[in-house]
Amino acid sequence: MTDSVFVSYSRSDRRMATLVVQLLRARDDVFYDVDSIPAGERWREALLRAIDNASHFYLLWCAHSAGSPEVQSEYERAISGNKRLVPVLLDSTPLIKPP
Repeated sequence: MTDSVFVSYSRSDRRMATLVVQLLRARDDVFYDVDSIPAGERWREALLRAIDNASHFYLLWCAHSAGSPEVQSEYERAISGNKRLVPVLLDSTPLIKPP
């Protein structure tokens, strides 16, 4: 049985995100914005729909993502939707307590 996974990351960490997605796809159905949003689709709506449909939310966390309003918006949506949140720590940036 596979899970539906959403991966949130800062664009500055796209290379690392790609590696994580490749590993996760060995077992799970993974939404990755780079290849999961069809051309011409509204990306914001696609992201929100994917977060809402995911069973797991992987948060690639580091200094870049800590400073990203997009990442913050995504993890707040995941938390409000009671998603299983899996932090993936890319550096020593402390996890912040969500609002």
